[in-house]
Amino acid sequence: MSEGRRAPVNGSPYGTISWEEHVEAWIPYARRYGNDQDAERIAARGGFGLTELISQLGRMPVSWEPSSATEQWWKRFREESK
Repeated sequence: MSEGRRAPVNGSPYGTISWEEHVEAWIPYARRYGNDQDAERIAARGGFGLTELISQLGRMPVSWEPSSATEQWWKRFREESK
């Protein structure tokens, strides 16, 4: 199966989600917009954005993890905000 597989989350904040949660978000996306782009194609093009995921899932994705670039940005932001 796809255990351990991750899909990208596109846009700020960048990160990843589990493949299972990506497919879970793709199902309502495909119902709404059609299935010209399957879950594989969405991932290959950079994935859903975080707000798009929240809209499709109806909640914050539970498997979201920030990318290293996002973590570095927040670290710099916190340091500069002191």
